[in-house]
Amino acid sequence: MLQILLIESDTAMSVYLQDLLGQRGHQVEVMPDGLVALAEIERRGEEPDLILLRVEIPRMSGYSVCNKMKRRSSLRHIPLVLLSSQATPETFTQHRRLRTRADGYLSLPPSETE
Repeated sequence: MLQILLIESDTAMSVYLQDLLGQRGHQVEVMPDGLVALAEIERRGEEPDLILLRVEIPRMSGYSVCNKMKRRSSLRHIPLVLLSSQATPETFTQHRRLRTRADGYLSLPPSETE
């Protein structure tokens, strides 16, 4: 069982992913904002086994949150997968070239609110 942190502001998608992963025995905690997630991980001192990070989140894009997480020595070892319903394969390819890249990239179908 994995402890998964899902950073996702779209309620329907977060419920869907939480149910899907929960059915496979994983515990999923949802946070709608990357800045809140960063602060909570640091405050708690508990690290998730995996971070699923939506690119299209409020206040700071998932790309920026990924950059911050991968720059912190206390967080960079946690596998992080970027999720997006709007990124193109070319956008993901460009991000893979960065030093602070994600460990994985996943395209999602557009949500009902997009």
